[in-house]
Amino acid sequence: MTSIKKLSALVIILTLAGCVAHTTKVTSNYPGVKIELDGDYIGETPCEIQWTGTMVGTFPDHAHYCVIAYPIQGGQQVQSKYFYGGKKIPKTIYFDMNLIRTPIQYQIDLN
Repeated sequence: MTSIKKLSALVIILTLAGCVAHTTKVTSNYPGVKIELDGDYIGETPCEIQWTGTMVGTFPDHAHYCVIAYPIQGGQQVQSKYFYGGKKIPKTIYFDMNLIRTPIQYQIDLN
């Protein structure tokens, strides 16, 4: 095999085994919600996140990401979603800014 054929075969193998770009649309029930990815400002909803993933559409094994949505109205709360390596890259991430955290209530019986 000539060296050009060997180089071409190597490039094809590395391309097929490598990572590719994937896009996720981020939406919310209120437009203009500020979105961060791992502490970096991405934009306001609706917006898109560009990920590097595998050919089959999963996050790389070493990946761990945090997407945060910040409230734009009173009564709303900060929300976050986490994504880890080996999991499928979502086509859409939706934040419902009307969700309200319910406090944890403990009952302790001292009898």
